[in-house]
Amino acid sequence: MPSARDRVLDAYETLLIDHGPAAVTLDAVSAAAKVSKGGLLYHFASKDALAAGLLDRLRERSIADATRSGPRRTGRSRTTSARRRPAVGCRAG
Repeated sequence: MPSARDRVLDAYETLLIDHGPAAVTLDAVSAAAKVSKGGLLYHFASKDALAAGLLDRLRERSIADATRSGPRRTGRSRTTSARRRPAVGCRAG
């Protein structure tokens, strides 16, 4: 079973996605996470701290995913990006 902190972050993320930021209150998050409001406040003192916690978790997961998959090629070559720029001396438009 996930920790109370992880359940709070999961609930916050789900509420944001399903209902938007206006619907996200600390009471709604604690109810969705099945923790007391005091339990939520133990881990996150405010909505700003909760948002920062979610961003930190997403950042950590992104780094872990990037590390696991190794370097990626974008598929763009030099000629692809060069085609987007007008040749020297040409007027656009």
